[in-house]
Amino acid sequence: MTQISGWKSIFYFSSLLGTLILLLTVMKIKGEWAEANGEGFDRYGTLLYMMGMIAFIYGLSSITSSPWAKYSFGVGIGVLALFIRQELKSQQPIINIRFFRGNPAFVFGNLAALIYFVTTSSVAFLLSLHLQTVAGYNS
Repeated sequence: MTQISGWKSIFYFSSLLGTLILLLTVMKIKGEWAEANGEGFDRYGTLLYMMGMIAFIYGLSSITSSPWAKYSFGVGIGVLALFIRQELKSQQPIINIRFFRGNPAFVFGNLAALIYFVTTSSVAFLLSLHLQTVAGYNS
């Protein structure tokens, strides 16, 4: 697909397919949605999480090219620490941090999944570099 249409075609195809699946899901599964009656939404926690992740990921990805990236990285870590404190105080948290305290099976299961996905994605990343540089697929 990249040889014929270029690398941007992957994103166009994925966006089109995702939109189609979303529309089919909304049209076909009308009675399956469960409402969260009586539950609130942690707007402050959501805002902290979004700001923290944006600053953290920008700082991490730009740390070698921008002199301000290390400050963004630090701000991201600080805001994510505030997010964790907010989630511990919230009645309706977005991520229930208390699950990590008293459930070692949950913690180690998530850690094993993290290790698995990091290793799998690193193989895919290295394979893409190999295909571009050694095999000559540049499109």
